[in-house]
Amino acid sequence: MRPDSGSGFDQESNVGVELGASLYLELKREIAAGLEIERASLGRGTAINGLDSVSIDYTVSSAMLGLRGYPKRSELLDLFVGFQIGVGIQGVSATGTASNGALLPPSSYRCGASDAPGFQIGGGIGARLMLAPRWGLTARVNGTGRHLTGDFVEDSAQGIGTATTVS
Repeated sequence: MRPDSGSGFDQESNVGVELGASLYLELKREIAAGLEIERASLGRGTAINGLDSVSIDYTVSSAMLGLRGYPKRSELLDLFVGFQIGVGIQGVSATGTASNGALLPPSSYRCGASDAPGFQIGGGIGARLMLAPRWGLTARVNGTGRHLTGDFVEDSAQGIGTATTVS
């Protein structure tokens, strides 16, 4: 979920889906370091002006280094506090119509592009249910600040700009 951005769209959805994977190495019983990769939907914005319209979907693909501290660990359940730092590549996918004047019907278009990597930092709390001695199922609440471009991405669509997500 992305808090309200106030970006000037007529309609805006700030809810998306996040899918990720992580691999952590235990440095000490209380500390682990690892790598996280994820793909997150940052929502959609739609604007209509006469015969011109646009609908833009925003995504980010991320690679982050993580550090976890485990204040409580047992054979069945681990509780942790995490911190991540890394980069994310913004993707935009736009569809819409463009006016061709008063006598011709509007033309439809579709385009998509990705941007250069942007800085990201995040942190949160979570728990891991141990399925085997070294494997577990993890759930967490995480907040991430993403510094992405607000300029046009490869002449396709305007970027989302700086975004804060809670997942």
